[in-house]
Amino acid sequence: MAFGMKSWLALVFLLLLGVGVWGFAPPFDPFPRERTPLPERQRFLEIQRELLEEEWSYRRLQWRDSLITVLRAGVAAGHQVIAGLPAEAPDSAHENLALAVDLQMADLDIAEPAIPIGVFLLSVSQGSHSGLPARLLPIESGGEYYVGRAGEDPFCIVAHTYFQRPEGEKAPPGRDPLAYAAGVLARVPSNPRAQPNTFRFCRHFAKHGKPGPEILAWLRSGASSFGARPYPVDYHLQLGRGPARGPFGKPSRGIGLLPPRSLNCLAGDQRACEEIVLSFEVRSISTNGIPLAVQDFLSGSPVDFLGGFPRLQPELLGLEQYLFFAMEDEFGPDRFGEFWRSTLEPAEAFEEAFGEPLGGWVMGWLRSHMDPSPRGPGVPFQATVYSLLALGLLAGLAARIGRR
Repeated sequence: MAFGMKSWLALVFLLLLGVGVWGFAPPFDPFPRERTPLPERQRFLEIQRELLEEEWSYRRLQWRDSLITVLRAGVAAGHQVIAGLPAEAPDSAHENLALAVDLQMADLDIAEPAIPIGVFLLSVSQGSHSGLPARLLPIESGGEYYVGRAGEDPFCIVAHTYFQRPEGEKAPPGRDPLAYAAGVLARVPSNPRAQPNTFRFCRHFAKHGKPGPEILAWLRSGASSFGARPYPVDYHLQLGRGPARGPFGKPSRGIGLLPPRSLNCLAGDQRACEEIVLSFEVRSISTNGIPLAVQDFLSGSPVDFLGGFPRLQPELLGLEQYLFFAMEDEFGPDRFGEFWRSTLEPAEAFEEAFGEPLGGWVMGWLRSHMDPSPRGPGVPFQATVYSLLALGLLAGLAARIGRR
């Protein structure tokens, strides 16, 4: 009899232990933080960051001046799209880049862009100090762009970067880096899920012209990240649905990891939805982690602002980069063009162009990709069921012990 009771107690203990290990493990963190480095290592990283910022800024000043010169020469010759490659580029690279530009123009359904557009391929190390290790020059995944001042001759330049192997290091056979980089831009027909994105952020300027002054200031502050990529054909299937919290209230790996403001938006707080796209924190201006403050140094005339792919605080699980494309897809290019060129503040411009509040639309758009989260305090359904089962089991054991 005693042995049976001990067996039951051991079974309950193991069950509770397993539930504790499974249900109360530390939540998954998609952005793990590094341990605090030693003072010497920290000082080394600070010096390295300062040198990288100075080198990055100096190199972009060179790019800015040289690319604008090439663009203006092309415009003076009567061209609205100026595509450029290094002098050593093989014929295949020129063919690929020309095809990529044609595919982009056809996708935008325009014969000529509204303002001059420059498309260039540059080595990521172009103009860099010879002593700087190549590993400290990562390729900008979203392309770099240079936007001309609205009050002067407007333009938008996108610089696609590629990695040039160090001198003396041979490339694999048939893999010229320039031809390959241009080929990536032109490879859209082989991927039915993809859309041409040769112009990157500049596609909005090509289609709709120069934005209104308030919209331009909003873009400069980091909202350009909302127009980084076109909508994939089946993107609505790519974000998993599910509750914000799993068993025992543990955050799930998807929606449950959203910050409070995004969860409030999904729960029905339209003010939070509006703040997500109007009041955001930019972590850096480029893949290199260059801070947004560098913008003030680089933004002298004739460039209004420069950027790579602004890194916003992750609030929408990556949906941010498709925001402009979602607007244009739902309301049409004509009404989006009205919003783009509006002289009003972004929220007012949205409501005037699309006829509904910005916060309400953002909430509906998020809910089309994610399940709404419950608003206010509450106990998850699964946690309630498991808790009742555990209480029932313990009550049964207590009753059995009492009868004996």
